[in-house]
Amino acid sequence: MKVAIPTDEKKGLDSAITPDYARCNFFVLSEVDEDTIKSNEIISRDVPDSLKGVLGAEAFLLAGKGVEAVIVQKIGEKERIALVGNNIRVLTGAKGTIFDSLRQFIDGRLHENSELKGKDSCSCEGDCG
Repeated sequence: MKVAIPTDEKKGLDSAITPDYARCNFFVLSEVDEDTIKSNEIISRDVPDSLKGVLGAEAFLLAGKGVEAVIVQKIGEKERIALVGNNIRVLTGAKGTIFDSLRQFIDGRLHENSELKGKDSCSCEGDCG
């Protein structure tokens, strides 16, 4: 499975997860197979000019890269719906480094929030973007 994790650093697995998905500078894309991290790639969150200003544009960017799930600490409802609408699972509650977040995912310690529900279901802790 290919997963994306937001970060502001370019240190690979040692990068800290960015607390807020909507404000990250990069994504670390990791290929995970069962309990093994197979590969990692850092991409900029910049979207093509044709998508600049489009709400949820990052979801299109990640879907185009084959991402199947996003691991975040928290996420606003609009961004969450954009990801889910692009068939990308959303897993919340991750903390620490990219490596820590991947281990939390592999170990099943994250909360999945991938249903198209109402605004009362967001995981942004009252700071929806």
